[in-house]
Amino acid sequence: MAKVGAPSMYTEELANDICMKISVSSKGIPTLCKENPHWPCHQTIFEWRLKNPEFGAKYIQAKQH
Repeated sequence: MAKVGAPSMYTEELANDICMKISVSSKGIPTLCKENPHWPCHQTIFEWRLKNPEFGAKYIQAKQH
């Protein structure tokens, strides 16, 4: 089975891009992932939230805007 989505390498630049777009959109993360093919799949982003407390905090703040 082929993998779907971009590679899951975490970078600050990518994390900031994800959070910025989440903060200005009413769309859900699965939809945003489809619209941004350079992002990893939404499951990977959810894993990043759990594994990286700094990203998790940024993500929560972005969702509150």
